Formats: sequence, C-alpha cells, structure tokens
Amino acid sequence: MSHITGKNKLPRFNWKIRESDPLSAKPKWQALNSRINCNPLLARVLVARGLDTIDEAKEFLNPGRAHILPPAAIPGLEKARDRLLTACQAKEAVLVHGDYDADGIIGASILHATLKNLGCKSRIFIPSRETHGYGLAMAAIEMAKAAGIGLLVTVDCGISSHESVEAAVEAGIEVIVTDHHEIPDRLPSGACLVHPELEGDYIGGKIAGAAVAWKLAVSLVEASGGNADEVLERYLPLTAVATVADVCPLTKENRSIVALGLRQVPDSKIPGLRVLFQGTRRDNQEGPITARDVAFGMAPVLNAAGRMGDPLPAAKLLLAKDEKTAWQHLRKLQEINKIRRRTQDEICRRLKRLPEAAWGEAGILAIVDEHCTAGLAGLAAARLVDETGRPTFVLAPGKDEHGPLYRGSMRRAGAEHLVELMAPAAEFTEKIGGHAGALGLTVRPDKLDRFLTACSEIKWDPLPSELELDFLYEDGFSNVETVQALDATRPWGEGNPQPAFAWGPVIVKGTRMVGKDNSHIQVSLSGPDGNICKGIGFSMSGLFPEDGGVGRSGVAAGHFMINNWQGMESVEFQLRDLEFD
Repeated sequence: MSHITGKNKLPRFNWKIRESDPLSAKPKWQALNSRINCNPLLARVLVARGLDTIDEAKEFLNPGRAHILPPAAIPGLEKARDRLLTACQAKEAVLVHGDYDADGIIGASILHATLKNLGCKSRIFIPSRETHGYGLAMAAIEMAKAAGIGLLVTVDCGISSHESVEAAVEAGIEVIVTDHHEIPDRLPSGACLVHPELEGDYIGGKIAGAAVAWKLAVSLVEASGGNADEVLERYLPLTAVATVADVCPLTKENRSIVALGLRQVPDSKIPGLRVLFQGTRRDNQEGPITARDVAFGMAPVLNAAGRMGDPLPAAKLLLAKDEKTAWQHLRKLQEINKIRRRTQDEICRRLKRLPEAAWGEAGILAIVDEHCTAGLAGLAAARLVDETGRPTFVLAPGKDEHGPLYRGSMRRAGAEHLVELMAPAAEFTEKIGGHAGALGLTVRPDKLDRFLTACSEIKWDPLPSELELDFLYEDGFSNVETVQALDATRPWGEGNPQPAFAWGPVIVKGTRMVGKDNSHIQVSLSGPDGNICKGIGFSMSGLFPEDGGVGRSGVAAGHFMINNWQGMESVEFQLRDLEFD
C-alpha cells in the first residue's frame, strides 16, 4: 500500500478486549497495586490477563529457576534416560535425529553434545525438508543400519512417524522418540516415547522440542554423577532461543526459560551461540537481548539452511568448539540466508503477477509452482496473504522414497481455522496438519487435480483477524515511568504480547505519510485529557481516508512506547488500528 487511497478501511481487526467488566476488575487491580507495590497500569494489565492473585502476580513478575520443572515431570523421560545411560556406559553408537527447523536443530545439538561428553559414540542426523520431509526419515534408518547403530533418538519429531518408527524396530534398531508436537490418534509402537503431554496436559504448558531434549540431557548427566546444574545453565540460553524460534507461548515454564536464558546469550558458554548473537543483532546494540532479536535475527539464519536444502550447517555452528570455527559457519549461513531472501523475493514477485492472485477474488488461493521449494512455500504463502487478503497455500515439487510429490504450506488471511477450512479436501492429501493459522500439506501427483478441484469448491467467508487488547484506557497518555513499568511483563511474544490498549476518546489532529514508499503514517492524536501524543502506524497509510481522518474522533488501538531522540525520552503511540466515531 503506497498511498492514502481515499477509502476508509478502518478498523481492520475485530477487537477483543480482555477486561470484560471494568467495574469488577477495578478493586482487584487496586488491591494488587497496593499489595505488591507495582504501577497501577501494570496491575490492571496483570488482572486483565487473569493474574489477579498475589501469588500469580509475583510468579509472573519474578520468573526464575524455581519455576522450571524437574525433568521427571515429562512422561517417559526417566525410561529414556536410563537406556541412554546404559548406552553411554557401554560406549554404544547412537544416532540423534533432529528436525530441519531451529527448534529441532538446537535440541539435537544439545543431546548429541551431551551424549558425546558422556562417552557415547553419538552421530547427528538432520533431515532435509526437500528430500526427507517431516518426521523420522527412512534415510536415517538406512544410515543407522549401514553403520551398525542399534539405538536412534528423535528430537522434535517422531510422535506421528508410526510407519518409520515401526520400520526401525523391525530392523532391530531401538527407538526413543522425544517430541512436543500434537499427539496423534495412533502412537508409534515399539518405541520409548518421551512427550510432555503423553499423560494429559503438561503443567508447564507447551514447551519446545529442544526443551524436552535439554531436560533429558540434564537428567542424563545427573544420573551419570555429573554436574547437572552446569549442563542446565550451559544449554538454558540455547533452549530459550529454540522456544522463541518455535513460537511457543511465553507463559508458565517457558516464561522462566526465556527470561533467564536470553539474558545469558551474550555470554553463553556455547561459542556458536555467542557468534550467532553477535553476527545477527541489528536493533539496540547496547540494550538487553529481547525475543525480537531471536525471532527476526537469530532464528531466520538458523532456519535458512533448512529452507534452502541442507540444514546441517546450522548444527555445525552450534557444535563449533571455538569462535573462529563458529564465525566460519555463521558466514556460510548468512550467505545462505541472503540467497534465501533473494530467492523468496523472486518467487513472490512472480506469484503476485499470476491472474489468480488478484485482490478481492473469492475463495482460497491455491498455487502449484514448479519453481518454488518446499522450504520457501510457507513464506511465499504468507506474503501472498498480505497481497491478496485470501487464505493461501503454495505447493512445490519434491520427492521421497515413494516417488514424486508436492509439499507446501498454507497461511490464513483472517480468523478462519485452516484445519477446519481444508477438511473437505483433506482426503486427497497424503499428509495435512497444523493449527488454526498455518498448516503443512503433502499431495501426490495422481491426486493433485482432485485436490485442487476440492479446494475450488471450499466456501470461504472472510473473517477479520482479532486484535487482543488489555482494556479500554480512558486517561491521558502515559508518562515515561509508567510505560517503563510495563517492561516487567517482558519477554513479549506468543501468548504474552506487549501490553496493548484501546485508547480514547482521541481526536486525529494531523497525519503524514512516511517511509520510502509512503506506506507508513505518522499521526498526532489528542488524548482524553487534550494533550497531543505523536504516533506511528506501520504499513497503515493505505487504510486511512483521503483526508487522513483529521478532525475526526474515535478510539485508537495499539501500544504506548518510548522514543529516545538525542537523549530525550518521550512517549509515543504505536497504532495498530483505529475506529472512528
């Protein structure tokens, strides 16, 4: 969107305000404010998020080691630990099978390094997205058989790989599955299963696959008589990076893992992690590391290798023994990431020109692209959603041990649930799964036409995305100290977003398009107290009416933030949406 179009497209979201009853909430946050002596706005945010008791608030505001659960809390972990301990004592050969994303690469690296340090003849296998696909790869089983390896451990995958697990068992290979993904109706038989939700909901919440591997490594070292605390601390920063990279909710146990772990990243004992941080950080070089540094800096570099073919270089970075070697691996990964960005841009430019990718067309957008790769299909689909406003999937050609296929990813355009939306076409896929906002799918060539026909018949009713806001804030804009007090809710991310408010009534006093393509808009808002607050709406200029809405009143939605200019701090408003009266 390059300019103000003249047509008001605001509001663009369905607002969901957490504080449903301000009158009943007020005595709760006032009591919390008094009892724990915190800022009133912070207390109100906590109550709006369901943290209305003293103990809940204190635990949230003070994440620590005490909130990280013991490894034994994960079902199956102690059985797996005992088998691996025997393997270490006997110096057996073990194959650690990871996954091609950051979570799986990190988790496999942690377990592989720990096993080697304990005397195991550990080898690491990271599957290719293009060649092997998701799950326990048959190629890994063949590799283990050829090398005489009798024990295989999966990390961040395997819970749905019943066919390949059973094939390994039939070949005489013992299998330990460690995973965190959704448990399927049919579990693999003959394997030792390690999964937080094997016996129901895990009290620590939805943890990463690397967190499961990390806890197994800690338990293994403790059982061997080693320094478990040293291993916990050594790999805590890596586990924090994996947790953010895998978009796990930053609540419960994850909150402590990420809050403690991110602080330690710059001084990590892992040379590759230190180098990854130093080589990818762009924002606020002097400030503390944030989840944003991981999500937009470190994770894309780790993921790039897997998206472009062979993910092993990312594992080599994390397993490097010294910084000099780590820098060599990082430079290779950065070059791969540059190629990934360039290729992704070329694919997106080409796909946007397709007639079926027109804005406003009905139905889901289904694209089969012979020149795309499975590793970039999801990124391309997300970009096309932005361009077309339609739920989109992109399929790319590939193959596996059974022959040619099409693999791809789908992204939603609003509040629709993709698994439910695609149910009518699921029978023509070989694999399909994911969650409300994103899913992956595999289709064989002989069923492709029937699959696309079924997709064309799916009825899609546009549902605007929800924007979660903590409450309606009807006071003048906050001062610097109050906004800084909200930093106590960090780390922000999935499940624990930056505090956001519906703020009003406000009056738009002025607007100005900014950015190299005029896609952003600066606003001057007169708050409820009449004072002027500057604001910015990123990629929002095309949503405003032609006159910018100047002089009109309404309610703004977004975040208060601190702007530091030439040593002077001031409060501004990051606009996410606006509803005019």
